[in-house]
Amino acid sequence: MSGQQSTLDPALAAADPAARCRDIDGAVLLAAVLSLLPAGRRGALFPAELDLGAVNAGDLCVVSGPKAPLEAFAATLAGQGVEVQVIPISIAAHSRMLEPILPDFGAYLRSIPLSAPQIPIISNRDGQVLPDADAMDPEYWVRHLRGTVEFAAGIETLAGGDPKIFLEV
Repeated sequence: MSGQQSTLDPALAAADPAARCRDIDGAVLLAAVLSLLPAGRRGALFPAELDLGAVNAGDLCVVSGPKAPLEAFAATLAGQGVEVQVIPISIAAHSRMLEPILPDFGAYLRSIPLSAPQIPIISNRDGQVLPDADAMDPEYWVRHLRGTVEFAAGIETLAGGDPKIFLEV
């Protein structure tokens, strides 16, 4: 849609890591309203086995990791009156559990053409306009798959511009 890749390439890029992720057992995502701490201190709240998968709003986060520690963390949060919801997917996206597949994902991305977008893309890595150099860098996309999704920062960037029509694909 942005003109960055051929129409087939995104599907192939998505399929390859997805197939490998099926080999990662015991992964779960947890949506949690984490308004207990300022955004910069949320990580201190998490058990060491878990990662901050996404910041979707100022107080709505996704925690990612192995099922057992995530379930224990969910119970702890619920006991503190924090609203939690388990997201029923089979992989712990944007967590260290993906690290075993990252080298292959990077190799796959290096095998397909990546080009600069023809329309601006807001990066989920930092919420800013994606620079052309990053769009064409396979390692950027590897970091994107592994790192925290900063969705709220992207919405903030979009809200500061015109027009105010957002499209998430």
